[in-house]
Amino acid sequence: MARTVALLFGIIYLVVGLVGFIPGLGGTAGIAPTPLLGIFDINVVHNIVHILIGIVALMGARSEAQAGPALRGLGIVLIIIGIVGLFWKNPFNIIPIGGPDVALHLVTGVIFLWAGMSRPQPAGAS
Repeated sequence: MARTVALLFGIIYLVVGLVGFIPGLGGTAGIAPTPLLGIFDINVVHNIVHILIGIVALMGARSEAQAGPALRGLGIVLIIIGIVGLFWKNPFNIIPIGGPDVALHLVTGVIFLWAGMSRPQPAGAS
């Protein structure tokens, strides 16, 4: 379970980070926030963070034993980012994390924590 979640979300976060650099989709390579897909404010720092989250999740997806700690760590980070975003929309004018990003980070953080704490099923168990 953890390995599957790490693989799936690793790909999603990596793709979102890369798409965040495409101006035609609302992306940017600048520091000023722009609305990705007209919804989520991102900037170059936000894109890099998404790429790093994707890479860490994909590295964790190499095995069930690596996926748990990777997802737990990322889950905690995403929940903290979501909570901070409730009160501080753009910390130090470096990374926009307010608005719809709050719910997205909190939900993915909870999913990561849940999957990271799940126990691997023994072979043959259903």
